[in-house]
Amino acid sequence: MLNTMHVTQTPGRKLVYSNIGINLAGRVIEKIAGVAYDKYVQDNLLKPIGIDPNTMKMGGSTLAERAPNQVVYYNPYPGYDQPYDFPVPRMDAHSGWLPTPITMARLLPFTDCFTCKK
Repeated sequence: MLNTMHVTQTPGRKLVYSNIGINLAGRVIEKIAGVAYDKYVQDNLLKPIGIDPNTMKMGGSTLAERAPNQVVYYNPYPGYDQPYDFPVPRMDAHSGWLPTPITMARLLPFTDCFTCKK
């Protein structure tokens, strides 16, 4: 299928978010760094900007692995009424993180690069 799809935008000209693309980037980070994606992010992105890695972790794949006050994940498709019938940790790069509200407030200024070290 991918070999029949054509590029519709000039690369680098327009931001188009893609869960698959973000998740693929997470797998590339793991392959190149040789460590799990979440460990790499915690050690190389969060710690250097002063965020305690214990305040931002991955969600679990089962109800038993659910963190305190974490939402229960239900599959949104009809007929799938059981919680956790999809692997939350493998969605790590695009939606698996469980930050605290304070951690998000500390992280957000670093996402626009106005505060990034140049």
